[in-house]
Amino acid sequence: MHAFVKYLLAIIFFLPTVTLAQVDKGLVAKYTFNNGEANDEVGKNNATTYGASLTEDRFGNEKSAFYFHGNKGSYMKLGTGNELKPLIGSISIWFKIEHPIESGKGVESNPILVTRAHNEERHCEAYYVGYDYNTKKLNVNTTFSKLDQISIYSLYPTTLRKWHHIVMTYDDKFLCFYLDGALETKLAKNFRSRFLQGDSVIVGNVQSKENVRFFNGSVDDIEIFNRVLSEEEVTKLNNAPNPQTSKTILRWLIISFIILGIAILLTIVIVKRAYRHKLQKERKTNAINTKMIELETKAIRTQMNPHFIFNSLNTLQRFILEKDTTSAHSYLRKFSKLLRKLMESSTLASIPLNEEIEILKNYIEIEKMRFGNSFEYEIIQDIHESEKVKM
Repeated sequence: MHAFVKYLLAIIFFLPTVTLAQVDKGLVAKYTFNNGEANDEVGKNNATTYGASLTEDRFGNEKSAFYFHGNKGSYMKLGTGNELKPLIGSISIWFKIEHPIESGKGVESNPILVTRAHNEERHCEAYYVGYDYNTKKLNVNTTFSKLDQISIYSLYPTTLRKWHHIVMTYDDKFLCFYLDGALETKLAKNFRSRFLQGDSVIVGNVQSKENVRFFNGSVDDIEIFNRVLSEEEVTKLNNAPNPQTSKTILRWLIISFIILGIAILLTIVIVKRAYRHKLQKERKTNAINTKMIELETKAIRTQMNPHFIFNSLNTLQRFILEKDTTSAHSYLRKFSKLLRKLMESSTLASIPLNEEIEILKNYIEIEKMRFGNSFEYEIIQDIHESEKVKM
């Protein structure tokens, strides 16, 4: 009994921690802005905003993205940390261009995200994501020097006032440009990236002696990795679900799981106390009846085996962590039905055969889901008829 309580409490308090601590391999910086702030959710490089406004993200969630107004006073600094500047890495960013901004001087491109490779004025972008307002195409580029630089433009003009997703990946050999989950171009790079020490990663602005350009639009979900992402991983980032919906479903499942666990715990405590009181009373008058009650109590405890309940809760937790809401709901329904049937029959001296078969079916269905539907079963009722269930 005490062991079961410890296991249950451990699950209740450990589950939210596991759910919220999931981080992709190699992720060194992440800015989702979902809490209305520009904090780095996996590192220490919290961003600072200047003249940028909170706005709706691509899912319509309020105050979950930042809007840049297309002037020199509207931008964001992610920070100067080396984690933001991996020599081999991947940059993922969601954005929506509101209007092309032609004011300013220098290269005719609106900067979305940029950091420098060196302190010279030209050919200095260590990595860059921007919008060429002449060709109406998106572009990414990386530079080591005037002789070692590479730039990739989107194959087609981009659509304004629509959310887009860019991922650029780079190592010493290649630069890849993904747009909205699909690979646009992969080009040979053949040089080592470098970064200007102390220079910040800037969103929405470039200001130097020769280049002064701005960005007008919204930015969301900036993620930086210290490795090259695969095409499958880029697709996964592009198809990421609405975090608010996921949090709501997850919160509901966690609450249901906690309520179920507490209900089971209270039921076990109540049943145990009731039978203990009954045993104490019967023991005074009839030793035989006391023995029978003890055996009956033992049988009920066997039906309500804490080990089985703990395994079932573990399985439910796995479905929740895998975000398999369909299986989680189905499993929770079957498990609740089994508990209800066991509770209803626990006080009866005998139950009909069809009720016993129903309880058996529920138990086997739960075990089948726990073991990934890896077996089938058949229940033979008598010599003349049988009932087969094949999943």
